[in-house]
Amino acid sequence: MINIISFANRKPHMIRILLFLILLSCIQVKANNYIVGVPVSDTVCVSSCSAFCSNDFLEMTLDSTLIPYVTGLDFQVEITTVNGTISSNLSDTVRAGDLFTLPTSSELGSLIINLPEQDNSFGFIIKIVGTPSVAGEDYYCNPTWVKTTKACFNLLTVLAFPLQDSICTVQPQSSLSYDLEKLLAKYELKQNYPNPFNPTTTISYELTSKGNVKIDIYNVNGQLVRELVNEESPAGEYTIEWDGKNNNNQSLSSGLYFYQMKFGDYISTKKAIIIK
Repeated sequence: MINIISFANRKPHMIRILLFLILLSCIQVKANNYIVGVPVSDTVCVSSCSAFCSNDFLEMTLDSTLIPYVTGLDFQVEITTVNGTISSNLSDTVRAGDLFTLPTSSELGSLIINLPEQDNSFGFIIKIVGTPSVAGEDYYCNPTWVKTTKACFNLLTVLAFPLQDSICTVQPQSSLSYDLEKLLAKYELKQNYPNPFNPTTTISYELTSKGNVKIDIYNVNGQLVRELVNEESPAGEYTIEWDGKNNNNQSLSSGLYFYQMKFGDYISTKKAIIIK
């Protein structure tokens, strides 16, 4: 595997090309200043993988620069959907809801999902989760991911973004930061009800100040399928009904979807399941 930081230092004239390729094929996590004692749940990647031939597989791995990340935080892979019978290098059977940590306990530190049949597929989320415990640690706060596709083999790598402004530092939990976290916690996106649902569900959220709020629906491939809310709103409690349709007023198929609320620096994502 290529260590991007070292590669850039050895060949400065290649960095523009390398960054351009990364930007074409990656999604970045918004930079965060982590605070000691404040729980973290940041989504790095929402994607899926389908077998193109028998005995296909997807290998998920961390770039070496991200392995010593932040004390108390892990890169976690959550399996969201499974089609067919699939296995991994860590378990004989992989099911929806399974959680894996990167790097894994395997010799390579990678998670390998095996897709034995051509019609096998699965969806997954890669997140940064946990609670920072050591103040002053420097870390890459804009990790990205890139997926390399080959015949009967796919490699997804979570890697550091090689720019100076992507370096963050774990902050101590001062009284000011603690009060700020308590305030931000009141910006709340709640779990939809009912869930699973058919044909409609209600999403509730709370704002403690005036501002622009966005709520969008994504499928398991990370594609935007519905814009529910995009408006300036005063502080208060709100509810909105989703009818399980996309932006073209077409009913979506059964399966797992994600609804995400953005309000200033607050971002929260939750799952919703359509059943028919």
